[in-house]
This record gives sequence, structure tokens and C-alpha cells, in this order.
Amino acid sequence: MVRSNRRPAVCILDDVEKIRLIADLERSEILRLLDERSMTETQLSELLNLTPASIGYHLNLLMEAGLIEMVKTEAEEHGILQKYYSPIAALFIPEFDHIPEESKKFFIEMQMQYLRGVVTALHLHEKEGSRLELSSEIMEKLSVQILKEIADIGKKYEKWETSDDRERVFLKIYSGALVNAIRKADMKNLPPHMVRPLSTLSRQF
Repeated sequence: MVRSNRRPAVCILDDVEKIRLIADLERSEILRLLDERSMTETQLSELLNLTPASIGYHLNLLMEAGLIEMVKTEAEEHGILQKYYSPIAALFIPEFDHIPEESKKFFIEMQMQYLRGVVTALHLHEKEGSRLELSSEIMEKLSVQILKEIADIGKKYEKWETSDDRERVFLKIYSGALVNAIRKADMKNLPPHMVRPLSTLSRQF
């Protein structure tokens, strides 16, 4: 999907409190939905099956942190003023070294989910018996490195304005981060059971 309006592709977060804010499933989903199109508290409430009060709470936090903005207001039939919100960027990427310890699990697990998706897609093109197998240990180590690489690559997109769907923006950054993470894996210092799957994955890119 291509949006009609342009906005910064990436916002790199190095503020601990802002990083804590986006390390939340409900707020992450609100940011994703608002990037598809500007919406009101009522519309978000209906889509997410949350009370307007709960949505309002999250919107206030995101507004105060400067992560979203009110882009327009419209008066309804009964005179109630509806406020429409949009995020200030397509993607919000945390600087790894600034992620508080209690939030690291959230971001690492998110990267592990993306990585599982990549591995599953590769399985569809591999013959039975030759499939790539990544242990939980490998997945976590690689996910941590990807998280670091995403922030580094994302900095190149901070001044880039786009009308692209946020998923397109993410894929551009994620694919580069994945390649860099694999290439930077120190094969010499890895145990043998980790070397083969990482070598196999690197050859796919």
C-alpha cells in the first residue's frame, strides 16, 4: 500500500522512556494502525476491541512523548469533535544500547518472530531432509545481533521521507540487518553445532 502523504521513514529512539513506551503490544499495534491511515480514538477502540478510555490513555502517552501527532479534527453529526492521529514516522527503532533491561526481552522476542518467518519461508523452498534447523540458542544470538544492525541501518533512513507502506520500509532495513548480522557472526568462536546452520542461512542472501 502506498500512502497519499509522505512522512519520515524512520525515527531512531535513544530515550529510555520512549523506548519503554513502544515496548508494549497495544501501543505497538496502535502505531502500526495509525501508520496505515490517521484514525480517531473511537476507530482505534473498535479495531482493537479496547475501551475508549484505554485507547485515550495510550494516545496521551504517545502524544506526550512526541511519537504521534494530531493531524486533523472533524465535527460529527452531534457536534462531537473527533481528533485524528498519525505517527511522526513509519518505523520507530530503538538504539540497542539504550534499551532498558526490562524491555530487551520484548524487542528480542519480536526479532525472533521475524527470524522464524524467514526460516519458515526458506523451508518452503528446501528439500525434505536438507532443511535449515536453527536452535533456540542460535535464534536468540542472531536476533540480538539483528536488533543492533537494524538501528545502524535505520539511521541511514532517518532523513528519508516516504509514502511507502511501513512494511516495505521495514523489509528494506530488515533484509540488510539480517545479512550484516550473519556476516558478523564470528564462526571461529562458535561451537560446531551453530556454524553449519548460520553458514547455510548466509548463502540464501
